[in-house]
Amino acid sequence: PPPPRHGKKKKKKKKSASSRLMLCDCPGLVFPSFVSSTADLIASGVYPIAQMRDHWPVVALICNRVPREVLNATYGIAMPEPTAQDLKERGLLLERNKCGKKTRLPPPSAEDLLGTYCVARSLLSAASGVPDYQRASRVVIRDYVEGKLLYCHPPPDLGDGGGDDGEGD
Repeated sequence: PPPPRHGKKKKKKKKSASSRLMLCDCPGLVFPSFVSSTADLIASGVYPIAQMRDHWPVVALICNRVPREVLNATYGIAMPEPTAQDLKERGLLLERNKCGKKTRLPPPSAEDLLGTYCVARSLLSAASGVPDYQRASRVVIRDYVEGKLLYCHPPPDLGDGGGDDGEGD
């Protein structure tokens, strides 16, 4: 099994995928070139959660990637849905499609997710009774990094269709 954190392997690992393809995994971290922010590095598990300074961008990224329904089901919570007035103010119209069902709601905000999670789990500061967003965010981010909150996306579009077809010249 793989180590719990990236970059903790001590030696090379090789695995034959087929007779013509061998996968090699070497020790050490290789920072991906497609990552655009520290939030991406934390969400992808490259940067340690324990050294995270600002949790809001990471949780906002997770909220944009994981559907509201999945977050609600995973944590057993019911995040508040925006009202029709809220949607109008944000420039989003809540219309009904041909089947009579409402269109998909926008992703929840980080404040909605963490606030609802804190109240559901009673994660409140002892002194003031204010929700402990930092602690809740670490739980949510750890669940995302470990795969409890699943995020799947298609490969990037090649545009010109001239990608490598796997055959050598």
